[in-house]
Amino acid sequence: MKIVVIKTFRDKYNPDKIFNPGEIVSGFDDGRARDLVLRGLAAAVKEVDGGSPPETSPPAHGHGDSDAPPAQDAAGREDNAAQNIDLKESHIKVIAAVQEFADAEKLKGYLAEESASIKPRASVVDAIKARIAELETASGT
Repeated sequence: MKIVVIKTFRDKYNPDKIFNPGEIVSGFDDGRARDLVLRGLAAAVKEVDGGSPPETSPPAHGHGDSDAPPAQDAAGREDNAAQNIDLKESHIKVIAAVQEFADAEKLKGYLAEESASIKPRASVVDAIKARIAELETASGT
């Protein structure tokens, strides 16, 4: 069972490992994953067609009719800088989209927008901040 972290927590078997909002985890057994979901630390990621990409991260090729593979970021994810994140979606969908996003500058705009909302969602803000830091570290800025 795949889960997406929505609140920071420490691994019970390896206390040095910390899971941060936005991380997608697939290494837990189903019972442990369900426990994390029930405790509000994570949300289940639904997969379609028994192994296709999760519903929360739609493909964002948008590269025309070219047969060339889509560009990838430093972590090997598709570069979907042209994709937009709909902050009106559920926090689970937003966090999953943020985790796949590759444009740090655009993420900063989403961070400002979410932070300025009447009730900013801490898990979304944390996930955006973590992804920006990851992208900036990867690019050396």
